Amino acid sequence: CLECPICEETKIFCKEKIKKEKRFKFFSMQINFGAAGWGTRNFIISNTDQEYITYLDDDNWYEEDHLKCLFNAIKKTDSEMSYTGTNLFDKNNNKVGIRIHPFAPKSGYIDTSEIMHKRSLIERFGGWRHVPKCNDWDLVYRWMPNLNWCHTNKITLNFYMRENCGIHRQ
Repeated sequence: CLECPICEETKIFCKEKIKKEKRFKFFSMQINFGAAGWGTRNFIISNTDQEYITYLDDDNWYEEDHLKCLFNAIKKTDSEMSYTGTNLFDKNNNKVGIRIHPFAPKSGYIDTSEIMHKRSLIERFGGWRHVPKCNDWDLVYRWMPNLNWCHTNKITLNFYMRENCGIHRQ
């Protein structure tokens, strides 16, 4: 919303952090760049130059070791992408399941916020596209079948499930 007290607190927090830590950038998007975040993600990627890219949707949150696990998995296996498992929560904040799929990524078993990848994948295959459904799968699908990927074999992401979200769970 950009105007509520929580958004204002978040902007102040982020601006204070980037004053102290020059590795981070903060963008406050004044407009909606496109459905499912594809436009915003492309904007951010094109305005940064880091080798490793991760995502965090507004209704998800990381466990403390999420980024470290993803990064270490990439380094250990010399992969271009790693992904992790997820705790699934309903609208009442009740844990209703988990999803851990340490096999080749496939539709319904991977979420944007589970991924860390090298920038070179975007450079080779292009960025996010507007597709009717499953933007995250569209991106990963274009990387397959020659993608050198790995899984952390851990659950380090938390995900709020929406009705009819098509998520596979154990």
